[in-house]
Amino acid sequence: MSTEYLQGLIGLLNGPCQRWLEVAASHCKQRKQIEIRMEHLLLGVLDEPMSDFCILLRRLDVDAARMKKGAQRVLETFGAGGADDEPPVFDPKLCRLFERAYLIGGLHLDLKEVRSGSIFVALLENPEKYGKGPHLDLFHGAKIDTIIREFHDLLGGSMEAKARGGRGRESGPGDSPIVEGGALS
Repeated sequence: MSTEYLQGLIGLLNGPCQRWLEVAASHCKQRKQIEIRMEHLLLGVLDEPMSDFCILLRRLDVDAARMKKGAQRVLETFGAGGADDEPPVFDPKLCRLFERAYLIGGLHLDLKEVRSGSIFVALLENPEKYGKGPHLDLFHGAKIDTIIREFHDLLGGSMEAKARGGRGRESGPGDSPIVEGGALS
């Protein structure tokens, strides 16, 4: 994937998602893993109880700690393999997840940026497409149509909804701190 593509893709993420992606990159580097995966991202998102993602989990009576434990177990199966001086790369599945979340947000949720809630909906559509592990089974039974229809009502109090009114773009392609000077540099 080209640097321009990645900068553009990361620029579509809202501020909190960009920060969680930084956390994901740090987790990946600490584990000396080669690819930043969806499970790395979950480790950061699930630490913020007021994220869209965590609020939706609570609405579905899904324990965020259980999901996080499952993501950690999956990451342990990948083992180490990366060099200390090499930045990890993005798993193509994570990039596809961001693309799908952007489409869902733009087409169904009237969003101009990717929030963790639109990532949640994209994961809910087809969890196995973007990751693996029993923690993804926790999504089964959720109704996507209801979440999409009630998205803004369900998430009105989230930290992401409060940032920029939940709908404005916080940054543009190429504005991302994650590419230059961040954990991926």
